[in-house]
Amino acid sequence: MNNRQLFQQYVAQTSPSPVGLEIVSASGNYLYDVAGNKYLDLIGGISVCNVGHGHPAVTEAIKKQADLYLHVMVYGELVQSPQVKYAELIARHMPEMLSCVYFTNSGTEATEGALKLARRATGRTDIISCNNAYHGHTLGALSVMGDEYWRNAFRPLMPGVRHYDYNSDALIAGMKINSDLGYEPVTYSELTQDEAFWQGCKSCVNHEILMSKGRKNCLCTAMLYDPKDHYTPEETASEFKKKEHVYARFLRSKQSRFLRNLKKNNFLISMHGLFTSLFL
Repeated sequence: MNNRQLFQQYVAQTSPSPVGLEIVSASGNYLYDVAGNKYLDLIGGISVCNVGHGHPAVTEAIKKQADLYLHVMVYGELVQSPQVKYAELIARHMPEMLSCVYFTNSGTEATEGALKLARRATGRTDIISCNNAYHGHTLGALSVMGDEYWRNAFRPLMPGVRHYDYNSDALIAGMKINSDLGYEPVTYSELTQDEAFWQGCKSCVNHEILMSKGRKNCLCTAMLYDPKDHYTPEETASEFKKKEHVYARFLRSKQSRFLRNLKKNNFLISMHGLFTSLFL
């Protein structure tokens, strides 16, 4: 078998129709295949080779490091001078609060690390993400991915993720719920009466359900608002008191049905229900 056939048989394919070019060398902005054809590389290893292929400074640094050591213990257990200097350089170009670097092998791992860090630092589990966003292909990254094309085949995904359109009123409203994000806190009732919030929901995939039956049911933030039955706590207590006999009758009915079901299954429980009814 030739290399292309071996590639197709032994290397896991990530798309139905891989390009399948057999690359033998690369230099600067160009790739060269086994037949000597030259291709302009507009991907650059997804920005890994962002200074071009075979850059003299990069290849010299790799050769120098290979003569010393390649892979050793990761996770920050050992002091490795190149890594330390690189982290220091990155930190110098970042805001003061971002003074520590966690190195990963890929963008999707960086996303996973960010999700875990957010959970660990805040103690909360809900995540707000945006539609049409791309974050990677591990499970957590897929969960916050903003495109059903990528994530649909891997459901169920991580729970607690809410998707909104970029710069939408719904996104801002969702963020306002959490005062720790720096926005003025609002209550659910205040938010559900904000018409700008509901206007922003028009782009939501749940919008038809959202406005069904004349009720405002927000599936994204678990809110329910209906002006006809939106009571204050005092009004709710008063309404319950007014209809207390109805609720009591309903409760007795439920208890009776429950006991009847138990009597069918167990004679002792049936006798207990009989004595209970006699003494009541």
